[in-house]
Amino acid sequence: MSNEIEYSNEVKWLDTAKIKPNNYNPNYMPPLLFSSLTDGIKNNKFFGAIIVNKNGIIIDGEHRYLALKKLGAKKIPCIIEDVDDDQAKILTIRINRERGFLTPTETGNVLKKLQKTIPIDVLAKKIDIPEKEITLLTALKYDPLLDGENAQQPVFSWAEIEHLITRISNELRGIKVKSISTVSRGGLIPARLVADSRGIKQIYVDETEIKGDIFIDDIYDTGQTYTKIKRKAKNKDIPCYFLLVRKGKELPKNAFAAEITTDQSYVVFPWDKIEAKKLS
Repeated sequence: MSNEIEYSNEVKWLDTAKIKPNNYNPNYMPPLLFSSLTDGIKNNKFFGAIIVNKNGIIIDGEHRYLALKKLGAKKIPCIIEDVDDDQAKILTIRINRERGFLTPTETGNVLKKLQKTIPIDVLAKKIDIPEKEITLLTALKYDPLLDGENAQQPVFSWAEIEHLITRISNELRGIKVKSISTVSRGGLIPARLVADSRGIKQIYVDETEIKGDIFIDDIYDTGQTYTKIKRKAKNKDIPCYFLLVRKGKELPKNAFAAEITTDQSYVVFPWDKIEAKKLS
């Protein structure tokens, strides 16, 4: 078997009008970051190329394409990949997961479509996401109650979640972490987002014995989950990271929370479909 790396770097200039975004992109970019991207291209040049299939459908680079289009570009440098729809979706997930911010609900929708033609064990190897996690991601569904305009109580947006994930990721700088432990209810998505941001490959979910280097969950509230984790952990001093800590609650000395809640209201995260229905 050859160890030679295959490069795909033949660039062709395509008319902007002939390039089209795909209808499944799971990569989320907050408006402020998009504005920064557009300004960066305008002031510092555009580097590289976007990746499209032979029909001009974008595989990677949608936000850069939109920025160029907004700036009035007539032609865009592209790398054309001759792949089918399934291969294009797999490439989109792999590239964006390794370099961007994947919205879990949208990722789940793409994975659900891929599972119609690709066995889950094969799919897991192609996208480097464990089978159990694929199953949990595909179970996520959009609920209109999670739309900020429809919710009866404030709902965290994906932009706010990204901000909290960035805080945790920054807190982990300089710390050697090879694995994360979490719980499927509430913790899996934050754990996945942190793992992607720090390049951590191993995530343990719902273990009988906690063996990850750190533990991640959505919120520190009553402390019950934390107590259970400590009881099951091989390392009794395992560092724990939370997106939020309930106002008035004191974090244990080995725990970190990205933010304190403003009050005692029920916290609704973007992936809380079942919990959100309690608000209706």
